[in-house]
Amino acid sequence: MGDHPQQRAAEHVAVAAAKHVGQARRPGPLEHRRDRAEGHQQGEQRREATRASARRDLDGEGLVLMPSAFNWPSVNVLLDPPWQPTLIYPARGVAALWQPPATTPPVALGRLIGRTRAKLLLALAEPASTGTLARRYSLSPGTVFEHLAALRDAGLVSASRARHRVLYERTPLGIALANIHTS
Repeated sequence: MGDHPQQRAAEHVAVAAAKHVGQARRPGPLEHRRDRAEGHQQGEQRREATRASARRDLDGEGLVLMPSAFNWPSVNVLLDPPWQPTLIYPARGVAALWQPPATTPPVALGRLIGRTRAKLLLALAEPASTGTLARRYSLSPGTVFEHLAALRDAGLVSASRARHRVLYERTPLGIALANIHTS
């Protein structure tokens, strides 16, 4: 284990993740074919040996934390030399990657607060940042910010800071207004 608190923390994360991966790891397609060819029992023995040896001292190398949209829902640890030890984990918001933007808002809601504001209000079924909404609707972040500020001033959305991002979500009034016009 390292001498610095950050290094010790990274090493603990790597060991815990390796244990997690060792318990929850499923064989990949190539391993599965190999196991069939050699017999199920030999494949189980080989996987147990791999789990037992899934430990590597970082020795100051550090640990790469890599979010991945393609690794959901498992966590993988790469410890093979000569590569730097890497912890691959599911990225936040993976489920929303392939969701199409919300359809056009109801006409009455669009007339009441404006079409763009209505779209943004309906899009906030889950908390989202200005940048996320700007990308989703092909708008500039400044435009999205101005619309969200108007919705916030009207009491329809609230803002909260999450590290370096500001996440917007509907207030109870915003939820009620969105539900009236979508049902």
